[in-house]
Amino acid sequence: GEKRHAGGYGPILEHLNRLDYGHLTMEFSTPEAGDCDVFKDLRDDFEIGLGCVGVTPGQVDSAEEIASRVRRVAEHVDPKRIVLNPDCGFAPGSGAVVSLDETYEKLKQEVLAGKILREEFGD
Repeated sequence: GEKRHAGGYGPILEHLNRLDYGHLTMEFSTPEAGDCDVFKDLRDDFEIGLGCVGVTPGQVDSAEEIASRVRRVAEHVDPKRIVLNPDCGFAPGSGAVVSLDETYEKLKQEVLAGKILREEFGD
């Protein structure tokens, strides 16, 4: 069956900061991911692939909802280091079914959020 994990990134932050990588992908579209304050203690050379698009079947986040998640993280991380990503893919779990039309709409909202944020933060 599907395993569900909850909890913030705080307990593993020390280990993340020791990784010899320049890009981290972090799921952050649900409250289970924890508080955005964790980003202030993350190495400042990481590019962040921010999971900001929910993948729950039947729910499409608006561009403004997505942009709002990114803004909260941008309080702690230079927005130029943030790459917008969906959380973990569009079939989270063995029983999840997400239609192509719904996937398209989710990605369309992600693109619109990116345009909103570029206007706010610049390229």
